[in-house]
Amino acid sequence: MGGTESVDAILIHQDGTQILAEVKSAPLITYPVLFEFEKNKSHELHQKAIMTASQLKPCQSAIYLHNQQYIPLGRASHELWPFKPAMDYILNPLNSGQVLNFVQTWLNAREAYIKRDKSQKLYYLANASGNPPKIAKERDGWPTKESISDSKTSAGMDRTDDIKKGIYQVLKIGASIQKETDLKTAIISNLPAYRHGKEYVEPFIDMLWGIEADVEKIDGVPSISRDKLRQVFDFIITIEEPILRGFEL
Repeated sequence: MGGTESVDAILIHQDGTQILAEVKSAPLITYPVLFEFEKNKSHELHQKAIMTASQLKPCQSAIYLHNQQYIPLGRASHELWPFKPAMDYILNPLNSGQVLNFVQTWLNAREAYIKRDKSQKLYYLANASGNPPKIAKERDGWPTKESISDSKTSAGMDRTDDIKKGIYQVLKIGASIQKETDLKTAIISNLPAYRHGKEYVEPFIDMLWGIEADVEKIDGVPSISRDKLRQVFDFIITIEEPILRGFEL
């Protein structure tokens, strides 16, 4: 894999096919990082703590995965923080049960996101969840004119602007490699367009395009042969519900 000026990533399949890809992805949910530091008069509950990077480095830290779950990350000053401590925790067999709980919380949030199920608390932690519940404004003082997020922060490739840009980009890539049959195009994302796929993606799945210079008369009818047509995108490569057209990736 590696980006170039014209594409975000290049995948080389085991059969030699090169896949030129546009990456459009966004997280389903954002996890906060917690720091433990000594409380003093300037650090009152729920007030913004003014600290420098050097003050944070010796602090113990963790990433909070919701539902009272977290991964300890140690001190921020340690080498390869926070990635190595997180991976060491996840790969430790003794923590496998807890890791499965992390995954289940994410799956529950994904389900609430897909169904727009506002009865689930995790829905409000997922991107594009809109206005918070009434209690957030009445009890917790949430600003009345502010929402948690909007359609600009939809998960995966669900953001409509990203879908439009992604489809244009693979068309642009396809136009530049039209005669290269061993080159394919793809959109890569972490998650499919759960909410907007039917409207913005499905109409393009089986669409073919060609150029006027390839039009020829066959039995007196202006036509383009199939081998001179390309699909809008050959693949959409996502964690689930990918469009692979018979390939195994």
